[in-house]
Amino acid sequence: MVQVSAKTGAGVDELRDAILRPFAAVDACEIGLLITDARHYDLLRRTDVELQSAQRLLREGASEELVLVGLYGALRFLGEITGETTAEDVLTEIFSTFCIGK
Repeated sequence: MVQVSAKTGAGVDELRDAILRPFAAVDACEIGLLITDARHYDLLRRTDVELQSAQRLLREGASEELVLVGLYGALRFLGEITGETTAEDVLTEIFSTFCIGK
């Protein structure tokens, strides 16, 4: 039993430790991650497909623009999970270094 005081904050660290203790013995690398949200699971699978596609294209020597399409897709899917909207900023930075369409 863990005693906690919301007024003084006493016992909060002990409560946190008690909550996390059962998970400390689990090695996520051995058993994988548990994704409980179906939408997140779908987005992570889509991210994986995009990253594998980009990696394959890179190995095959495809142009940077084609590789970036997969990377952009992966970033977009991850952004849907995190709520971040940095894809345009990243693409602007990446494409600023390439001369596309000339």
